[in-house]
Amino acid sequence: MRQIDEVHDLQRVFREILKGMSRPGTITNVLQDDSNSDQHQEQYPCALPMWLTLLTLLDSEVCYSVLADNVEEIKNKISAYTLAKFTDVKQADFIIVLKESDEVDVKQALQQCKIGTLVDPQQAATWIFEVEVISSEPQLQLKGPGIKAVQNLQVKGVTNMWGERLERVKEYPLGIEMIFAAQNGDLVCIPRTTKVEKKVSEWVM
Repeated sequence: MRQIDEVHDLQRVFREILKGMSRPGTITNVLQDDSNSDQHQEQYPCALPMWLTLLTLLDSEVCYSVLADNVEEIKNKISAYTLAKFTDVKQADFIIVLKESDEVDVKQALQQCKIGTLVDPQQAATWIFEVEVISSEPQLQLKGPGIKAVQNLQVKGVTNMWGERLERVKEYPLGIEMIFAAQNGDLVCIPRTTKVEKKVSEWVM
């Protein structure tokens, strides 16, 4: 089993996240060719791409919350590896959503999470979702800074929470950032400045 290289692996993931934030909706990949996400499933509390993302972003200076069935087990492992502090969603710098998370819990957390202030808009929550598949199918259409015209995106395995996101990003510069990590290593970012149009509805957020 290939071990995580906390210098090279995490630096690579950080670069991909920065690329994703500057080019919303663009799919990148955080795994090397010799990485096998499935073999790490039992070693870590989530798939390897998600785990690498958490190791990259969390440290002793931040706090986080988790939406999952087995919160106690997961938070113990995250805190042990990253030294980040567990807290409730209202105070969390990062909100981690694993695949089995309940849709009602996610929507409620979106309504309660930090969106920053006019003085310190950066004091907002960053959401990290573990999802099944990310593709360029036109489930969603993204527009805004970093996108030339329209960016198509499909995220399978994420709860239907786009209406709640709309409410939290309406008053720029307030808002939240979102990162989605798929099983195969694909990663995509949706920052607060991105407008998202859901193809099956007629509203824009």
